[in-house]
Amino acid sequence: AVVSTQSTGEIAHCLAYMIHSQQLNTEVGRNIMKGYGEYIKLCEAERSIIYDLVVSRFGLSCAMGQQKIDEGTANGYVTKCVQDNVITLAGFLRLGRDSFEEEVLKD
Repeated sequence: AVVSTQSTGEIAHCLAYMIHSQQLNTEVGRNIMKGYGEYIKLCEAERSIIYDLVVSRFGLSCAMGQQKIDEGTANGYVTKCVQDNVITLAGFLRLGRDSFEEEVLKD
């Protein structure tokens, strides 16, 4: 089954940046999911793609920023964001899907 909902993308985006802002504190993500789940329940198929969406969001952010750097149109802010996002992306990849799902998506 293909899952494509606006709410799934929105929650993944929120998780990505809230966890990022707290230095990969997965408890922040768990609290977001708990609060979100009180209003909108994600089906199992949606829950199963959250990690991929979070990792993809950081990968896309890194690629877009790096493109600006390569074009010579990036300022210091963009360069710093790319550097920070690469570190965060590496952190999410080290954490891995299983740990992410256990720590963030557990009920």
